[in-house]
Amino acid sequence: MQRLHDLLRPGGVLVLDYLNAAQVRASLVAEDEAEHSGIRVLSRRTLEGDRLVKRMTLTHLETGRVRQAEESLRLYDPGELRAMTAACGLALLGEAGDYQGAPFDPRASARWIGFLGRAQ
Repeated sequence: MQRLHDLLRPGGVLVLDYLNAAQVRASLVAEDEAEHSGIRVLSRRTLEGDRLVKRMTLTHLETGRVRQAEESLRLYDPGELRAMTAACGLALLGEAGDYQGAPFDPRASARWIGFLGRAQ
């Protein structure tokens, strides 16, 4: 975060867009399957400590070739994000809960979007 502060020009605004960890935990879809461009994707999601882990099995429908992929994302609660940004000298100018600018609701918003500036 300190690097973001250092790169931000005085008067500039940093928009930090992140998942709302509480909403992710409450609405986790454990498994789903989809097809895209001739590839079947089976996704399995788990919560492992403070991480959201997605393990995918990708099957090429024409050849039957199978590949595995994994994503792991650290879930930060909005309070943690606020504390980290404040600790490096960024001021919270505002926040939203979605891309339309709705107010952030800790229980319902899909995202935490923070508008940050350099503290004076």
